Amino acid sequence: MNVSRVQMISKNFLIVILVVFSWLSSPVSAAEAWSLLGLDSVAPLARAERLAIAEDLIRRLDTLRKRVPMQKPDDAEAVRQQLDSLDDMTLSSERRGRFFLSLPYQHYQLLELLNSAREELECVRTMELVAVEHGCWARLASIYLSEERLELGIGTLRAVRLLPKDDDMPRPAQDPRVWYGEFGRGIVRRVLTPWIQTLGIAEQQAVVPVPSEPLLPGPAGVESETVVEEGDAP
Repeated sequence: MNVSRVQMISKNFLIVILVVFSWLSSPVSAAEAWSLLGLDSVAPLARAERLAIAEDLIRRLDTLRKRVPMQKPDDAEAVRQQLDSLDDMTLSSERRGRFFLSLPYQHYQLLELLNSAREELECVRTMELVAVEHGCWARLASIYLSEERLELGIGTLRAVRLLPKDDDMPRPAQDPRVWYGEFGRGIVRRVLTPWIQTLGIAEQQAVVPVPSEPLLPGPAGVESETVVEEGDAP
């Protein structure tokens, strides 16, 4: 491994450590998602706490989405048509690779990724059925854990100056490649896992042993007989 690659890895690792440390060392506030998602606890979150997380994530996500330019309708339609044609097995892997790394596709998939996350957050915000709400959280976590897609899309748009550099972004939208994945893991750890464990405990407590009944109930006023298998008699 050459020196420049080691330096790049060390720099990225330092960025992750500094960002996460700043979240953990900041005062706990209901408005900050990480103040709840970053806690080392297995206690289920209340609805009010989950809503506070969703509101903060919406704020961050909307700030980032506003900086990503909309794609021209014709370009988006061309990408959709190209995606449909990928089922053609005669296409070479090289051609497929060029398409997936192209600016039109990366622009398209980045908007799809951010818009899908926004839809799931709106689902969390408005859904009052707990089971359905947690289904929204599960889909949101899978989107937030798509760190490679986010980083590739943002990097492609920045390379052609369609997206500002990280230092020129508003603070809530800075370092999305860091907070995007960290929030995804936080949702799994603090929202989904305690809820699933609570369901398991409730199911265990709901299991009630069924009382055994006589096999041959006798007529009224007569004690029931019990069938004795051969070999069981004294």
